Amino acid sequence: MRFIRLTSPPNYSRLLTIALFLALFSGRPTALLAQRELILNTTGYGFDRTAPNGINTEQWQYILKFANLKYNGKDASPTAVRLHIQWEHYEPTLGNYQRAKMAQAVKAILDINPNMKVALHFSYLRPGYWNDNFLSTVDVAQLSNGSLMREAISHTVPSVFSEYATGRFLAFVDDALAQVQGYSSRILYVAMGNNGSEEFYMPNKVVNSVNYAGMFEAKALQAWRTKFLPMRFPGQTNATWGRTSYPIATAPQPTDGNYNSEMGRDLHRFAGWGLLKLFKGFYETVKNRNSSIKVLHFISDFGSVQGNNWHLHSSTLLLALELSDGIYHTDGSHQWDLWRKIMGIDVIKGTYPNKIAGLEFDPTDLGQPGGGSGINGGIPYEWFPRAYKHGADYVHIAMHFNDIEMAQLAPTLALCREQYLTPSYQPPARAEAVTVNIYPNVFTGNFLFETWNQIGGQDFGQTDLKPKSIRMTDTGYWENVWEGGNYLPCSYSVNVSNSPSKPVVGSQITLSVNCQGPECNTANYVWSGEGANNRTGSSITINAPNSPGDYNYSAKSNRSGCVAKSAAKIVPVTRALPVKLINFTAVKEGQQAQLAWSTSEEVNSEKFDVERSTDGRKWARIGSLPAGGDVLNAVTRYNFTDISPVAGENLYRLKMVDRDQTFSYSKIVSLNFKTSSIASTYPNPASERVTIAADDWEEVKSVRIINVAGQVVYSSDKPRREIDIRNLASGSYIIGLVHDNGTQENIKFVKEAGK
Repeated sequence: MRFIRLTSPPNYSRLLTIALFLALFSGRPTALLAQRELILNTTGYGFDRTAPNGINTEQWQYILKFANLKYNGKDASPTAVRLHIQWEHYEPTLGNYQRAKMAQAVKAILDINPNMKVALHFSYLRPGYWNDNFLSTVDVAQLSNGSLMREAISHTVPSVFSEYATGRFLAFVDDALAQVQGYSSRILYVAMGNNGSEEFYMPNKVVNSVNYAGMFEAKALQAWRTKFLPMRFPGQTNATWGRTSYPIATAPQPTDGNYNSEMGRDLHRFAGWGLLKLFKGFYETVKNRNSSIKVLHFISDFGSVQGNNWHLHSSTLLLALELSDGIYHTDGSHQWDLWRKIMGIDVIKGTYPNKIAGLEFDPTDLGQPGGGSGINGGIPYEWFPRAYKHGADYVHIAMHFNDIEMAQLAPTLALCREQYLTPSYQPPARAEAVTVNIYPNVFTGNFLFETWNQIGGQDFGQTDLKPKSIRMTDTGYWENVWEGGNYLPCSYSVNVSNSPSKPVVGSQITLSVNCQGPECNTANYVWSGEGANNRTGSSITINAPNSPGDYNYSAKSNRSGCVAKSAAKIVPVTRALPVKLINFTAVKEGQQAQLAWSTSEEVNSEKFDVERSTDGRKWARIGSLPAGGDVLNAVTRYNFTDISPVAGENLYRLKMVDRDQTFSYSKIVSLNFKTSSIASTYPNPASERVTIAADDWEEVKSVRIINVAGQVVYSSDKPRREIDIRNLASGSYIIGLVHDNGTQENIKFVKEAGK
């Protein structure tokens, strides 16, 4: 573990002397703030049905002190209050909802000042059995030793797998939200928890230094056998782990606490699946009530052994982040491991930059001595701004700060309001994300994001200016679990393409998946088809089959939280072309068309049919030339004259025919024969000057003169009708005209000796 020397803000020693006199002045914000927020938590005691305004009296006084907090005349108050709502306070008995008090409580907070916001935290807990009989024992979480997770006074922990308990909880949440519907624009977010520490994770209890998970009640066992295992082993009647096989209908849950055995891994998945199902129910309840309200996944540690093997929520991180609007985590337990808080932000923002990232600081985090009072004011002055620099959207003030601690915290809060909670502030650009797959480490006690440390995540001198980013994946973890139904919306679509579109036998084909939709970013693909079976990736390259024909290739998506999607493509594989054509040209010579082409390779070729068309639809063969047959690594040239082209546009193509009568076509070339614009020269023969006559002279782009040896002896891109030829030797020449449309026309003339 790395230890960091903490520094105090300027003049901090004077603060301790005068802070109490400066801290508690009234004031209110003057402008709406940006997305970043500074949130005061009500912890344990928030909503209270017996209080005049629906908020516990002591907590209300605590809220007001923070709401009026100033430092050196500067506003040091939070921008929002998170109201903790115990189930039994809103619904003390079945259906006895405290609706009026709920509305009163939220209104009281929002009335503190016009810009105040509120967050709501709902607790999936009931009181101990001495004071509450809302749930029967079958709906209470149970340890593997048979003990129910309930105390006489403090808490009863409902089963994550009880449809009755979760149904009643979600009804309570929905009813409470209905009472504050009119304030929805000022509700920052809602979250849920199901443990005494308020976060959301699999209930657990330590007995004689051994950690036990609360997922062994009868309803959990029923869900294991009737829902989870049939998805995990689709179409099978037995569940097999290693050499051991059980009928699914009677398969036991392992109780040895080893989550890295084959059977233990499935119990681990079962825990994550149960938590995610409950969280999805909560998420949908909120969104069905008001889709504009944000929902956060509220968890404790972020990727440590506790989250992996005790709280069993580490496996939920990615899917819960993808489903919800963001994650609020509470990792980091004292001043020496505050780097864990920043690490969590760097993972959230590295995975989904536009999702909300939240964290918290309590007095213990900020240097409060065990059993003592007071915090080290230098710690929040360093770490609150750091959180915002790394992209935190919501920074929470958690647990309870006494008056002295409030004053010690005030300079930091004023600094944050002045510098980081303004619309003009934007966190620095992040480093490119490094991908970390939580599988299979999530089954172990290993820290999941050690890569963050390895790439310098704790080098805050650098990372405060350019935060590191971790892109989290869970590839391989869920196996078949989501084949029974989508967890996410899964609105993405896939199709398959191939290049080239018509490959020849034995050549390379690139098969690619084209994915569109929000879930594409972590989708993986498995291919099937000749030469592609069990290949993985969004794009693969294979050799085409050795025989021509139509071949079916398909890709199946493997995307956590979604039923697999498949796409297929028929790929036509053809024989190799009999001819490798280098070029094919057409040139006018008077009233004739001179066609020329050359090849670099001919295999089993028989002939070239020359075809002509006037409209590109109907073609007629006007001649044929025998091919070279089998010619490798040599250039073969061919010429053909169309002695009677038609007036107007003439289109030409080659039909290259193999000995087995398979064929392919060349590109199309064209010439235009306009009888009224046939070019000529005069005089002819000529000795000193030759003049070119052409009706479409303005369309001539360049002129060349070529001798009988094929050498260009004159060339001009600024053509003139009259050309001086006194320097040319006696003999025959061709004048070549190139038109703006690319067509060529040749005119023969004779240079005679000068007189």
